[in-house]
Amino acid sequence: MTAVMLIWKLEIQPKQLENMWCADLEDILQCPVCFERPQRPIYQCRDGHHICSSCRMKLQVCPMCQGAYNGSRSFIAEHLALKLDDIKSSLLQPPVERQIVSNFTQTEEPEIAPEIKLSHPLAPKGKFPCRMGKCEFDDGHCRMLNHLRYCHKDRLCESTSIDGKIYTRQWEMDHLSNIEFDLAFSIPEMGIFFLITSIDSSGNFMGNVQMVHTNNVAKEFNCKLEMNGNHRTCSYEGFPRSCRTPADVAFNNSLHISSQDMRRMADKRNKVTCIFTITREEKKNIPVEKNAK
Repeated sequence: MTAVMLIWKLEIQPKQLENMWCADLEDILQCPVCFERPQRPIYQCRDGHHICSSCRMKLQVCPMCQGAYNGSRSFIAEHLALKLDDIKSSLLQPPVERQIVSNFTQTEEPEIAPEIKLSHPLAPKGKFPCRMGKCEFDDGHCRMLNHLRYCHKDRLCESTSIDGKIYTRQWEMDHLSNIEFDLAFSIPEMGIFFLITSIDSSGNFMGNVQMVHTNNVAKEFNCKLEMNGNHRTCSYEGFPRSCRTPADVAFNNSLHISSQDMRRMADKRNKVTCIFTITREEKKNIPVEKNAK
């Protein structure tokens, strides 16, 4: 005979509220100039407004209050910046349900929390530039997709992913000189990405991937750009940079292929195959804890 089982479950706050807390933490720490999370050292003006070290070198007065800088650092901002990822992980981690059991119960298999479907990253604050050719659009994150649909619809790929975890696309590219070919990808549950490619006058190839988001969110993703043909392959893999990252920094993390290697990969039609892949880390299921008394 099975004894009566009495169970009390801890109240779980809405997921939307937890996401809001994480977004607020990011907003509080953002540099008011570049809108990225600053790294040590973090400086502050005489009234306490913090700024990242890179932007501090470019400004003489605080962009928030026009106050002077005296060389002081914001140690609390530095500490929060170091701990923020741990704080966000603890907030977004699926809560553990504790169960209090009276008397004897049947032996049961440990419950497994349901698989979490990855959601679209929350929209960040600040402006983001369009990286399609020489486009001068620079506006909020929420307006980027409409801009791409209206101004660059022939270069916009709106496709689906597998639960927001992986997206891949393959096509052929002509090996020509002095060309620039940019694409934008809008992927549900993942975000908006720019694929910036060019071949210079000597035939050297460059390919770069950028995301319409902050670098902190972009690091959740992994991008791989691969060129192949004639049983030869060249590839680059890493996280995409934010589209508002300065060009001299963003383009350091790119796929670079010499003209000689491009000619070796090109087929008789002078074409090479390009494969673009975006993946996102999958959150693992966590067993539900049971404490019997």
